[in-house]
Amino acid sequence: MWAREPRVDLLPGGEVARIVFEQVLANVYDLVHDAVGEYINNDDLTFPEDDEDETHFPSRARMTGEYYLGDRSYFVGELDGVQCAHVILQARFVEKKHVPALPNTDYLGLDVRIAINKDAQVVVHGIDSELL
Repeated sequence: MWAREPRVDLLPGGEVARIVFEQVLANVYDLVHDAVGEYINNDDLTFPEDDEDETHFPSRARMTGEYYLGDRSYFVGELDGVQCAHVILQARFVEKKHVPALPNTDYLGLDVRIAINKDAQVVVHGIDSELL
């Protein structure tokens, strides 16, 4: 169960971008999974599981290891001077429960920025994090 229902934003050119990405979704999901795995397991970007300082963010010790894809924003724009379809997919990481009777809560959001050009090349070109 999601902490909240995902939102889909169609920004300028968004409907065209959404249609382009639907044709390569399996590849996009693999790229997102690899990108968020690299981000989460990078000690320069997240605190390790044995770090018990609750003021540190983001901390792998506070995450269950599960995430789901939430909000999506589609648009058309340039990347390195080339017109591309873009999608920003938000990976929402679930926080470990402190009280078992409470529902799951989201802890960390990673906005994964993906572009696809006219040659159908798909590339992750950025990740932004946020406290959820």
